[in-house]
Amino acid sequence: MSGKFVERKNNAGYSKPDGPKREAILDLAKYQDQQVRVEFAGGRVVTGILKGYDQLMNLVLEEVKEYIRDPEDDTELTDRTRDLGLVVFGDNVILLPQTNQLIGLYSIIRDKSTKRGDFVFYSDRIIRLLVEEGLNLLPVEECTIQCHGGNEYKGSKFLGKICGVSIIRAGESMEMGLRDCCRSVRIGKILIQRDEKTATPKLFYEKLPEDISDRYVFLLDPMLATGGSAMMAVEVLLSRGVKMDRIFFLNLLAAPEGIKAFNDKYPDVKIITGGIDEKLDENKYIVPGLGDFGDRYYCI
Repeated sequence: MSGKFVERKNNAGYSKPDGPKREAILDLAKYQDQQVRVEFAGGRVVTGILKGYDQLMNLVLEEVKEYIRDPEDDTELTDRTRDLGLVVFGDNVILLPQTNQLIGLYSIIRDKSTKRGDFVFYSDRIIRLLVEEGLNLLPVEECTIQCHGGNEYKGSKFLGKICGVSIIRAGESMEMGLRDCCRSVRIGKILIQRDEKTATPKLFYEKLPEDISDRYVFLLDPMLATGGSAMMAVEVLLSRGVKMDRIFFLNLLAAPEGIKAFNDKYPDVKIITGGIDEKLDENKYIVPGLGDFGDRYYCI
């Protein structure tokens, strides 16, 4: 079975995948526990065993393999693949294109021998890519610009205001990447700590812009493991009047279990991640992961 997600324009002028048709959903039932091939807008192609799906055509695949692009021609796919394990694909789970450059950056920050200076530098490069992808998803409207020489240019401008909300401490490492792209952006903070014995989160502190309910929110936390901290942070945002579909959760690395738990509870929140790893281990740490991000980013 092979499927393709296509794009359409919404009233705000930005692209999003077409919603599923009932016939397509019914058709998926025939391929439960079978090998499927999925093609995404932008040319990404994966194969895997279909384990589940919902009415929004979010797919749960096991034994996922992604076809690698030709290093000499980024528009072409090779016969080579890389294993992704268990993955949840859907309209609101956005994985950065796995280009040779991005894989190279992750190879550096995953390496336990990488020194702190290099870890910070290359992590910052990935964070910038995540922010740019988040900005790509914001609504825009068409506008006409007056250029030099009396010429006109038909362009676009963003609608609405944004802010960042970092989950202390590791999430603060992503604030500069947001500021690099959005000057004078307002940033709030939420302190949530995980009980190492139960792996459950506890809220300690929040400081958010007063008008946050009128803004698009970039929720910043570099790791999505169980999803507990992120889900508690979303609850704080919702309690302050932020609409679910205005929240963009940016992270460098995610576990399939965390994606599924988060997406099941908050299907309208967009998850933007740079990498999806194999699984969580018995201690709820991401495998293969990259270690404790906060320690590696802030500690010498």
